[in-house]
Amino acid sequence: MELTFLVNEDISQSQTVTIEDHVWEEFSALCDQKGATPIDVIEQFFAWASSNHDAALAWLREAAEESGLSGI
Repeated sequence: MELTFLVNEDISQSQTVTIEDHVWEEFSALCDQKGATPIDVIEQFFAWASSNHDAALAWLREAAEESGLSGI
C-alpha cells in the first residue's frame, strides 16, 4: 500500500509512504472495529496534529522508537 501526503494540496511537495500489506490490513481491522476507515483515522490525526504540534511530534517519536526507526 502506498499513501501520498500533500502539503497544502501542492503535489510538488508530496511525500509518498509505503506501508507493508500486513500492517495496513491490521490497521484497517482496528479502524473497522471502531467504525471508521483508515483514511478517516489518518485525516483525524492530521486535524488533531495541526493544533497539537508538540504532542503529535512526541507521539510520532515514541512510535518510531518503538518500531526501531530513527530520525524523527
